Amino acid sequence: MAAAREFRPEVLLLDLGLPGFDGYEVARILRAEAPFADALFIAISGYAQDSDRQRCLASGFDDHFPKPFDLSKLLQVIHSRPYQERGTHGHFPPCAPVGGPP
Repeated sequence: MAAAREFRPEVLLLDLGLPGFDGYEVARILRAEAPFADALFIAISGYAQDSDRQRCLASGFDDHFPKPFDLSKLLQVIHSRPYQERGTHGHFPPCAPVGGPP
């Protein structure tokens, strides 16, 4: 959580089964902090029941991807979300294709 607070990412991909704090608690805590109010929180987890998805949404996640997940669908969710970059509004810049240039 210290790294998230220092870096302040606009997209957070969190596993739910984390040691110490679980992903639900991390999302709840960070979502309540001003720098993360508009961040995109996505759960990526082996927990794939409908109750897990509902718990994710109640904890402040925007979406839930059960493992294994479709990378192209994840990128669609990320790219469809508006973001703020150094005071300007737009959309997430495209990522290099998997296996493409760094």
